[in-house]
Amino acid sequence: MYIISNSIVRVKSFYKTIAGIYNLAKFNFKIGIRIVVHKMNYDRLSQLSEYIYSNFPFVYHVAFMQMEPIGYAYDNLNDL
Repeated sequence: MYIISNSIVRVKSFYKTIAGIYNLAKFNFKIGIRIVVHKMNYDRLSQLSEYIYSNFPFVYHVAFMQMEPIGYAYDNLNDL
């Protein structure tokens, strides 16, 4: 999971993100996760959903969202 995440965001941040989610949970924050669906991740949404369900039972809300072609997304439209 982490290799795909890091290649999409182009930063090695997967484990920091996971640590941040667990840190928020430790302090009883309501946590929502948003997944932007695009060409690089649409075929793994089932695995991603299982990962979230298995590892973050405390997450309040999960949303699958469409990509908006602005900013970096617009600059990388061929990849996304």
